[in-house]
Amino acid sequence: MGSDPMKTKMSFLVVVAVIGLSARGAEFYADFGEVVGKVRPELHGSGMGGQLVGGISGREPELLGPLGLWGARTHDWALINPGQRICDTHFVFPLMHLDPADPANYFFGPTDEILDRTVNLLGQNVLYRMGTSIESVNSRRKGGANPRYYNSVEPEDWEKYVGALEGIIRHYTEGWANGFKWGEKMRYWELWNEPNDRPGGSWIVKSQNPDQKLNNERFFEFFVFTLGRLKARFPDLKFGGPAVCYRDEGFLRGLLAKCREAGYAPDFISWHNYSCAPDMMLGEPARIRAICDEYGFKQTELMINEWHYITPGNFWGQFNTPAATAQHVDPTTGLGGINSAVYTIQVLCGLQATCLDQAYFYGCGYTLGSNWGILKADGQPNKVYYGLKAFGSALAVGNTIVKSQGTKDVRLFGVVSGDGARKALLVSAFKTKAGEIGVDVKGVAPDAKVSCLLLDDKHDLVSYPATFAGGKLTLRKSDDHSVAFLVTFE
Repeated sequence: MGSDPMKTKMSFLVVVAVIGLSARGAEFYADFGEVVGKVRPELHGSGMGGQLVGGISGREPELLGPLGLWGARTHDWALINPGQRICDTHFVFPLMHLDPADPANYFFGPTDEILDRTVNLLGQNVLYRMGTSIESVNSRRKGGANPRYYNSVEPEDWEKYVGALEGIIRHYTEGWANGFKWGEKMRYWELWNEPNDRPGGSWIVKSQNPDQKLNNERFFEFFVFTLGRLKARFPDLKFGGPAVCYRDEGFLRGLLAKCREAGYAPDFISWHNYSCAPDMMLGEPARIRAICDEYGFKQTELMINEWHYITPGNFWGQFNTPAATAQHVDPTTGLGGINSAVYTIQVLCGLQATCLDQAYFYGCGYTLGSNWGILKADGQPNKVYYGLKAFGSALAVGNTIVKSQGTKDVRLFGVVSGDGARKALLVSAFKTKAGEIGVDVKGVAPDAKVSCLLLDDKHDLVSYPATFAGGKLTLRKSDDHSVAFLVTFE
């Protein structure tokens, strides 16, 4: 593991994440004397929390603490804790024919433990996903024509199912069934995950009918029924969803129309994005904002709660091929490589300027074997880990955003502490050629002493030369790969 920059005594901090300088000679600047807004830490969440089995179990503060994550989404936690019954509704309330008003019919133990680690050990907020983790099954009933699902199906008894959800919420926010009063840390409750996933693997009607239109219509009805019940029972909490697979505007319109018809406003709308183009993701909040406003839900919050870099090309179609596997683990181009790390920094910076209210980086598994992890096969942090750490370190320095200027390819993000004593600047680009990178910096003492940490395909935030003279910060990029610099001024 590389040096921890937060242990270095400093007066000023500059983080520079460089992906690529497309226009040589272009001028970039940050003016730490001109404030433009406040940092929103809610946009620096992830699917990573406590863990009971394998991965980072017992190492959570050591590994996740330095990332500065605001919150954790519980989706897929059952899958990364094999042998444990965690979070998913069918694990916590396994026998749906029993009475949801009786605490004896719930199994809270392992979920209590993992949420306690997340809330109290890590200090994170929790977005609790109700329903089920992803169910990627290929089972077929003998003589049947379609895959059969077991967890991601429409509940048999909606009334009883919602009663079980109420019991879970009461346990974690009202102390019911020897539970907890974490209402401030667990305000957001999400209904289902990717119900529009084709061909119905995340929601399918009771008959196992593969018709997606029927699936969608039944889900809209179920969502509205559940939303109305939970909002009435817990008016101080927030309920929404449904974690739409990508920005499926047709599906969202159908859902919002049903909500408007029923007179229930979702407290938030959530969806997912996997991309290698930052502008694609950063442009989505404004589009979903416009749709929510069109249907009269102007107070509904917006949330992307799965996002991650993907390798270019037909990523999903090649996901399970040997060639794709090799690409995913490549230290430069792979999901845990330096390109992914700096893409992550660029998106985290860009989200601050959008109308998005919350964001959660995926995944939840920690090793690269899960494809989305922050650890290599040997258990040591990968490049994405250090990208998240660089951004978290910047937010730890300052909570006020200052004016900066960049281009489409090179984006700047500057923050300053409340007392003005500390400053941080992130400059993000993508895959530039080797050469010098110059940034005009205003509001920093001309005689400030500079030190620099480097993140590239060979180094993990290690000491690296940088110069600061005449108000210009100069960094030497030694190759054509993506790179990030963490620069401090004392």
